[in-house]
Amino acid sequence: MKVYCHTTFRIHNLGTYFIIMLITLSSAQAWACTREDIDYYLNNGFNPNQVTVLCSSQKNSVAREIKDKTNNPSHLVTPSPLVLLSTGIKASNIYVTDTDLHYTHKECIEYGPANQYKNKKTICPIIDFKIAKQNVKIGKLKRISPFFGDQVIIVNGNTHRNVQNFDQYNTKQQNILKYHLSKKTNEVRIPLRRDAQAETTQAALAELMYN
Repeated sequence: MKVYCHTTFRIHNLGTYFIIMLITLSSAQAWACTREDIDYYLNNGFNPNQVTVLCSSQKNSVAREIKDKTNNPSHLVTPSPLVLLSTGIKASNIYVTDTDLHYTHKECIEYGPANQYKNKKTICPIIDFKIAKQNVKIGKLKRISPFFGDQVIIVNGNTHRNVQNFDQYNTKQQNILKYHLSKKTNEVRIPLRRDAQAETTQAALAELMYN
C-alpha cells in the first residue's frame, strides 16, 4: 500500500488534524476532499467522523452533493437525507435511485465446528445490497445485543444481495455463502455507526425510501 505524506497543510484545529492524519495514512486516490473542504464541513456542523466518511466515499456522490452547494452554506446547516444516511450507517457506495436503495457492507459469517477456545472459522464477504422502495417498511431501531453493541435499523422489503468477487472463494466457502444467502429473508438489518444519531438516520432513511 502506498503512503502519501501531506506536509504543506497548516493545522487550524484538532478536527482538521484528526482527518488529515487519516488522509496521510490512506491512498490519496480514495479521498475526495482538500483541506479547505475539510475546514468548510467542520465549520458547518459536521463532526470529524462524519467528514471522514464524506471524504472517503468511494463513489464520492455525497461529497459532490455538498461541494455543489458550497455557494450556499445554509445547505450544510440542515444536511440532506442522503448526507444524513451516508454519515449514519456503517456502509459504503450508498446511493438512492427512483426505485431502490443501494449500499455495500461487509458481513461476517461463522461456520464449522468450534475450536478449543469456542471460536468458529469466519468468512467476511463484501456484499452489495439493493432494497426496492416499493412496499418497503422501515422498522424500529434495535441493538445487536440486548444491553450493548451497535444499533441497526430493521428494514423489510424486496432485497437483492450480491457477493463481490465470489469466484475468489474456494468451493467450500462458496457453498457456505450460497447457504447463508439462501436463508436470508427480506428483512435487512442496516448497521449504524457508533457515533450516529440513530433516530435522525432512521428518519432520513424513511424519507428517502418513502418518497
